[in-house]
Amino acid sequence: MDKGFYLYDMSLILIILFLLTGIIFSYWVWFYLSFKHLKELHSDPAIYQPGVSIIVCYKNAGVQIYHTIEAILKQQYNNFEVIAIDDFSSDDGPDILKSMDDHRLILMTANLNRPGKKAALSEAIREAKNDILLFTDSDCIPIGGEWISSMVKKMIEKEDIEIVLGYGPMNKKGGWLNRFSRFETIMTVMQYFSYAITGMTYMGVGRNLMYRKSLFESIQGFEKHLDLPSGDDDLLIAEGSTKNNVAVCLNDASFMYSDAKTTFFEFLHQKSRHISTSSRYSILHQLLLGIFASSQIGFYIIIFFSIIFGYLPWPVFISIIIFKWIFQMIFQYHIFKKLNGTDLFFLFPLLDIMLVIYYLVLPLYSTFRKKAW
Repeated sequence: MDKGFYLYDMSLILIILFLLTGIIFSYWVWFYLSFKHLKELHSDPAIYQPGVSIIVCYKNAGVQIYHTIEAILKQQYNNFEVIAIDDFSSDDGPDILKSMDDHRLILMTANLNRPGKKAALSEAIREAKNDILLFTDSDCIPIGGEWISSMVKKMIEKEDIEIVLGYGPMNKKGGWLNRFSRFETIMTVMQYFSYAITGMTYMGVGRNLMYRKSLFESIQGFEKHLDLPSGDDDLLIAEGSTKNNVAVCLNDASFMYSDAKTTFFEFLHQKSRHISTSSRYSILHQLLLGIFASSQIGFYIIIFFSIIFGYLPWPVFISIIIFKWIFQMIFQYHIFKKLNGTDLFFLFPLLDIMLVIYYLVLPLYSTFRKKAW
């Protein structure tokens, strides 16, 4: 290879790498600054306790729905009801719930059998007697007895709050799939919490989500995206959010834990449902999220081909990668600590590479999955 062309190629590659690294660093600084000023105080049991309607939609949840409702009914909060709505289960979950004797528990059966759970949720919301609605899934368990009070505290902290975004981490178990599932959850939360904190909310997650019934009714519920089976959390929150009406709850007493998927294809199947609504995000959010993922993908692809074709000397690309990892680890330690992921901190280099592979595989899986339908 001509020495002049080699030097030109190496210079161009280095410029692109530094550009991509600068973009990645900008996002991490943004995330760090967003979380840095987020302070959480433990809820005071004596605080004003407005009525809360907790809604759990379930389908073929088996005995797990019993454990979820049982844990919710043990909450240290004096003014709440639990609406458990069966979305056409074919197992014994509904019968198991009937054995529970608690006046706060309302059992419902959905009337419309449609893909997704929007129809069932809409029916439950109509029956809710309180304006404050708190949602979780049938496989989630609160970490303690202050889940409701912690979320309510954020709702009533300021007069204009109508949405509270909570955190739903995965239970720690063995295996790399569990580690990666937890890591991917933290990375996702790190993003949408940071966007919300800076007034650019684009999603919430139904495992731990609170909003007002009056807000739901004012935007006509799920009407604008009824054609999609998903979107009952992210698209609804994006539509109903403003710069001032969203709060983030990171009090560890509010965390709702669930088990990660146990097989790679189950994990991809779950995540492909989640990204099916991303085309409905605003142009700004699609652009910012796309740049974040593309910059990381581009960084590793260029490093990979530089190694294969010998465009960069080994000491150069190793130094760049190590510098990238160290910078990100410094800025994310505080975030990982808040999100109960400190045990993943020193695994970050490997998990970072796995995340890029995941970014490449998931769209392909989603495409083939749609064709299979």
